[in-house]
Amino acid sequence: MAAQTSAETSPTATPTGPAVANDANEAGYVYHLSLKEKREVDMAMLHFKGLGLDGHQISPLVFPLPTLGKTLRALAAGLHTNQPFFTIRGLNPSGLTPEDTVLRYLGIASFVANKIGAQDAYGNVFAHIREAKYALGPQEDRPVRDSTLASHFHTDEACDILAMHTSGHAEEGGNHIVASSLDVYNILCQTRPDVIATLMAPIWHFDTRGRLAWGQARPLLFEHDGRVIFNFNRQALQGIPGIEPLFLESSLSLEQMEALNAVEAAARLVQIALHAEIGDITFVNNFSMLHARESFRDSPTQTRHLIRMWLKNSELAQTLPPPIAELNRRLFDESVKRTWNMLPKARLAFTFAERLGP
Repeated sequence: MAAQTSAETSPTATPTGPAVANDANEAGYVYHLSLKEKREVDMAMLHFKGLGLDGHQISPLVFPLPTLGKTLRALAAGLHTNQPFFTIRGLNPSGLTPEDTVLRYLGIASFVANKIGAQDAYGNVFAHIREAKYALGPQEDRPVRDSTLASHFHTDEACDILAMHTSGHAEEGGNHIVASSLDVYNILCQTRPDVIATLMAPIWHFDTRGRLAWGQARPLLFEHDGRVIFNFNRQALQGIPGIEPLFLESSLSLEQMEALNAVEAAARLVQIALHAEIGDITFVNNFSMLHARESFRDSPTQTRHLIRMWLKNSELAQTLPPPIAELNRRLFDESVKRTWNMLPKARLAFTFAERLGP
């Protein structure tokens, strides 16, 4: 299907938003905790556990961080303005149970965002991103999160903030990679304005087959309130080979594939590899950044394991274009019962919805 070229789907006023230099060093996005701040986190953990509360009840009121909390709130504000990703470093999980590691993660995150989205139709709060070592079938037949494969640049569903706790490292590879949406947009405006029109045209069908399914074709790229927003992942657009697509019109045209490849190429030009350490907690503005990952190889002693959450800060959240706003509403719908799956489970088989998701 040809892209629309009306004013509605062509670049308009120059958007603003955070652009990130691709030679950014760790000093620009890693916050190293001081000894005092680490002790403060330990005391907050003791206080919270002494109250006899469950993880879903965690908040700044019951996980007090009088000094670090102010810094985290400032970083949260920057996440929505001029610093669209940051990492908290210095929380070594050695000596903690897996449950306490996740509680500490939740406590830190509660100062950055006040809402946690469901990862799937079952209401799981966490996605344990690691290779499904006991699953049958080739890597290509698994969700990316359960494989060792590299991923294309994409965004995660419709969450405002992507949070990741690094619980384990691969033997080789597996770095998380980010690229500024505004930088990618600017490159495409200068080199491929025709691609911008294709991306902004409501011609893209998503085969999600889940709670967040959007039944209408929509754009992948939006200019909204003076900001650039990409929202897509390739799996849901390209479908699964050999499986009939949910929408008969959903087969991608050569023009659409060219547009996706142009986004990928532009993102590679401005990408930043995040070299995480065990215990790191990274927060990414999902509406300002694209992200990908390297392929990786585990060993008997080193296993890549990230714990993902989808978050929203109600006070700082930016307004969203209608299709994304509706998906965002469903993602954070508090009537969906949450399952606090703190510990990973062996995954042996996968639904279509899982294989089509990030």
